[in-house]
Amino acid sequence: MQLYEGKNNYDNFGSNQVNGAVLRFDGERELSITFYSSENHDRCQVVLDWEEEIRSFRQLFEELYHRKGKQCKLYPDDFRGLMMRGAYSTQGFELTFLKNYQCVQVVMGLEKADAFLCGVEKLFAHPGEYRLEW
Repeated sequence: MQLYEGKNNYDNFGSNQVNGAVLRFDGERELSITFYSSENHDRCQVVLDWEEEIRSFRQLFEELYHRKGKQCKLYPDDFRGLMMRGAYSTQGFELTFLKNYQCVQVVMGLEKADAFLCGVEKLFAHPGEYRLEW
């Protein structure tokens, strides 16, 4: 997993600041998610380039997509150095990726979260590139 945190990390990716995402999946080896912020023209990115990470993200997605209102946290490696978490809260939907001391955290409203999860569903069904703009 590779994480690119953006200029101000969470400050630019809080509630109502995420205005788009690009989802890419080659079908087997690499999945990337780039979030764009309306704040300071910032972006952050998560690149999953290990089969176990992609499998864990798919499991996280399925848990969140089919059980709205819940929380899911997964550790793709044996040493708990990697963490993926998705959760619904009063602010909306929060997605967090953690690798050692790097963190990508994005918060979006429920409407954006639904569009994001639908985009991920399309991505797994038909690998390629999908652009989401809100």
